[in-house]
Amino acid sequence: MLRSSLFLPALLLIFGVAGTSSLSAQMNRQLERDATSGVLRIKPFESETCPGCEGSGTSTCGTCRGKGKKFGMRCAECRGKKKTTCRECFGHGKTQDSFKVAPCPRCHAHGVVPCFLCTGHGFLKNSDGSRGPKCRVCSKKGWFKCWVCGGRRSLALVQPKSGSFEEAGEAELKAFEARIKSLRSKVTAYLGTEQKPRKIYREEDYKTFMKALLKLLPEFRNDPKKVREFGRKALKHRNVREFEKLPGHARAASVAAAGRLLNHYQGILNAMKRVFEDQRKRKRGG
Repeated sequence: MLRSSLFLPALLLIFGVAGTSSLSAQMNRQLERDATSGVLRIKPFESETCPGCEGSGTSTCGTCRGKGKKFGMRCAECRGKKKTTCRECFGHGKTQDSFKVAPCPRCHAHGVVPCFLCTGHGFLKNSDGSRGPKCRVCSKKGWFKCWVCGGRRSLALVQPKSGSFEEAGEAELKAFEARIKSLRSKVTAYLGTEQKPRKIYREEDYKTFMKALLKLLPEFRNDPKKVREFGRKALKHRNVREFEKLPGHARAASVAAAGRLLNHYQGILNAMKRVFEDQRKRKRGG
C-alpha cells in the first residue's frame, strides 16, 4: 500500500493558498513625488539591467541548482544544460514593467509545472520509502511544460480600456478593482484561508469560478482541460490511499494560481489608489 501522506506536504508546497502578495520592489520604484508639486505620481518605467542575470538573459537553473539533474532525471527546466532562462527578466536581460508583465503564477516563472501526484519524481514511493510504480499522471516525466504561459514564464497583463493602468482614470480603475475583488473573494471561498484551508474542492464550484475568471483572464483557458485530464489519470492510481481527493487538489492548484495573479493586479491598483489619494490630500491642503 502506498502512503498518501508522503505526497500531501509536497502538494501543499506546490499548490499553496492564495495569500496577500506585497508589491514588488520594482513596482514601488515606479512611485515617486514630483520635485515641484510634491504630488505622488507613477514614474514612467525605465528598463534597467536585470540584477538576476546581469543582462545575459540566462542564469543558473533554480530547479536543479545547476546540476542538470533533479530526482535522478534530467532537469525539466534547463533540460540538463545547468543554465536556463532568467526567472526575473524572463530572458530579456532587462527589468520588466510590473504594470504590464507578471511572472506566470502557474509555474512561478519556471516554465514547467511539476506533476501534482509524484511532485516531479516520475514515480510514487512505497510506505517504506522505496521506489514504487511509475506515475500515470505524467507518464514518468515528472513535469509538464506550463500550459498557461506556454513555457514563456511570464504573462502580459490585461490593461484597462483606456490603454494602461498609468493612464486610466480613478473611476475606471475602481470598476476594474471591483471585478478583481469579486474574483479574489471567490478564491478565498473555494480554498478557505491559510489558517483554515478547505479539505473538499468540489468540481461544480471550480467550474463556476473558472467561468467567471476567464471573462477577465483568458490565459487560463487551458487550465480546466488540464485539471480534468490529470484528475482522470489520478483515479487510475487505485493503490494510493484517498486517491479520490487528488483531482480536488489539482483543482485547488488551478484556483490558487489564479489567486496569485489576481494579487498582482490588486498590488497595481493599490499603488494607483495611493497616487489618487495623495493628489486629493494635496488639493485639500492647497
